[in-house]
Amino acid sequence: MKKYFIFIFISFFVSCANSVENKTMQIMSIYNYSNEAIYVYYNYYDELRLSPKLELFLYLPDRAPDEKELDPYCSPKYRINPHTFSTLEEQFVDNKKWIPFPNKPEINYVNFFFIKEGTMKNYSWEEIVAKQMYEKKVRYTYDELEKMHYKIFYNEDKNPTNRN
Repeated sequence: MKKYFIFIFISFFVSCANSVENKTMQIMSIYNYSNEAIYVYYNYYDELRLSPKLELFLYLPDRAPDEKELDPYCSPKYRINPHTFSTLEEQFVDNKKWIPFPNKPEINYVNFFFIKEGTMKNYSWEEIVAKQMYEKKVRYTYDELEKMHYKIFYNEDKNPTNRN
């Protein structure tokens, strides 16, 4: 009886492990090799939109009592300091692809807009959108992003690319 129970337990564990393996987390990483912080906006439209709005910094008024002395502002994930990288939101998907628009199955690409921090500091989001004040824009299909291992490298004097 004990061997039978162990067999059932192992079978259950293996089947659970297989279902977890089918759902994997893909992370989109963007590396900034420029000398200025950049802000990355992505969507499936051909232009910047008013919503979602990018902010220079995020305000976090709800801090733990022992963190009151800390600055309540933080850098959003879509802000990438010079010579560093950041990750965009993570998606669990069955086919192991990073899919930022799961509610739009007809969309198979992503437009990335790169905005310099100087632009974010000197203009309102409404002005940036009205004048489409981004530094660079690139479009990648989901398949291209997968081949690039979900990594984009931004350099101010070149188009954002993949470096394998």
